[in-house]
Amino acid sequence: MSESGKGKKGGNKRAKAENGEPKVVEATKEEVAAAKDDAKADEEVKGSKRADKANARKGSKKAKESKEPSRRSVRGQAKAEAANRDDAEVADGDADADDEKPKKSKAKAKSKSKGKSKAKAKGKASKGEEDDSTEPKAEAEAEVEAEGDKKAGKGKAKSKAKSKAKSKAKGAKKESDETDNGEEKETKVDRETERAEEMEKFPQIDLSKYLDKKNKKAWQKDCKTITETLKQYGFLIVKDPRVTMANNDTFIDTLERYYGQTEEKKAPDVRKELHYQVGITPEKTERARDHCSRVAKLAPDEKPLTLCPPELDNKLRFFWRIGDRPAVTEFKQLNAEPVVPAAFPEWPTVMNTWGNLIMQTVRTVAEMAAEGFKLPKDTFTKLMENGPHLLAPTGSDFNKYGSLGTVLASYHYDLNFLTIHGRSRFPGLFIWTRDGKKLQVKVPAGCLLLQAGKQFEWLTGGEVLAGFHEVVVVPDTVAAIDKAKKEGRSLWRVSSTLFGHIASDSTLEPLPKFAAGLDKETKAKYPSVKAGTQVQQELNMIKLGQGEIATM
Repeated sequence: MSESGKGKKGGNKRAKAENGEPKVVEATKEEVAAAKDDAKADEEVKGSKRADKANARKGSKKAKESKEPSRRSVRGQAKAEAANRDDAEVADGDADADDEKPKKSKAKAKSKSKGKSKAKAKGKASKGEEDDSTEPKAEAEAEVEAEGDKKAGKGKAKSKAKSKAKSKAKGAKKESDETDNGEEKETKVDRETERAEEMEKFPQIDLSKYLDKKNKKAWQKDCKTITETLKQYGFLIVKDPRVTMANNDTFIDTLERYYGQTEEKKAPDVRKELHYQVGITPEKTERARDHCSRVAKLAPDEKPLTLCPPELDNKLRFFWRIGDRPAVTEFKQLNAEPVVPAAFPEWPTVMNTWGNLIMQTVRTVAEMAAEGFKLPKDTFTKLMENGPHLLAPTGSDFNKYGSLGTVLASYHYDLNFLTIHGRSRFPGLFIWTRDGKKLQVKVPAGCLLLQAGKQFEWLTGGEVLAGFHEVVVVPDTVAAIDKAKKEGRSLWRVSSTLFGHIASDSTLEPLPKFAAGLDKETKAKYPSVKAGTQVQQELNMIKLGQGEIATM
């Protein structure tokens, strides 16, 4: 570049006078023209560099063909590319409503760019420069802004699409949940139907054939049915011609009157010092052992309503000894004298009549079970002689505990040999089979229910398991309560229950027939121990100081 070109900004040359004062020298026309040419050349080089940079960013082959694209071609290309991208975004995100926003942004950027270009051109023209070189920079800025607006539009489109997807998913989930709930209800109904059908098919053994012994083949078959039923279900339904419903009614009527007394009148009949094994056990005293680990393994439809850990039971119980007591025993507290309520002089007669009737049923079933196992028929009954058999009617007050779902007797097994029940006036007893199936027991009129206890399990080495059961208020119970109210009858639920025991001084261990095939682990579960010790151990597992006993 010439020396004259270095002073192009003013178009004049400055020189120093000899006295140091500046001196203005007018440039010639040739020098001015040369300066303009130099400036134009410089701007062309700068414009070329800017265009190259813009083209590199765009990555467009067409843009590279010209280093100084015109305003229309640059904007047209940007507009076309934006339109293509917009179309794609609308197709992907279903965002037609947002399409106007990028267009408005482009128009705004276009106007802004045009204004900037004019202002710069005006400023440079006053200095003698061309304004064309500003176009690539302005267009690049416009494209950047337009691109930003498009991205914003795309983000909104995606957000809208995502929102729609979530809404659709939520609707699908709701529909799925409704389907699942419907299937769950249907499954529950099906399971209830299965339970009802199973109880209808449940064998009812008439003891008449065994008692008269006229048809050996027939009664032997009944004996086999008893053992198989006990092994599979842990309970039996039998009909004993020696026991009538009138006997059962007399017993329940008496207990309804007794339990209906005030707490003050019943208090003298409590024998806490004897572990409540005679006399009355107040309500919310008995607590079943914690069987939560066992319950956790049951299928949801087969679980009991009992809470884990179990709460105190909403029932009373009265223990009355049945049968002769041993002359000598190590377990005097388990063989104590019975308690007679002062206001009920008929008490011994009523209790003994019903107790002895159903105790003979227990002995008969014990004989038949021995026959069914191909053992001597007195195998079990010999061990039961002078046992601490207890008539143990429970009482639950539906004036307080009659709400649907209330647990009256928590999920438990009985610690004795065989338990027998007469028919209750209020349903609600549930039992669990060996394979964990839950069944609501409905005892037919004139029949009796028997359940295997822990001592039966012990003697058979687990061939027969102690049956788990609970008593709860179900819809059938509520219906029976409503009916009793209308008829003016007692709202006490009484169970005419008796616990048949192995004698306290007899030894509990798996009988040889059952012990032969047991592995070490199973044998360890049933060590040789006196029955009285086994009962005491069961009672000691619960805090006796709080009176928590009886239901195991």
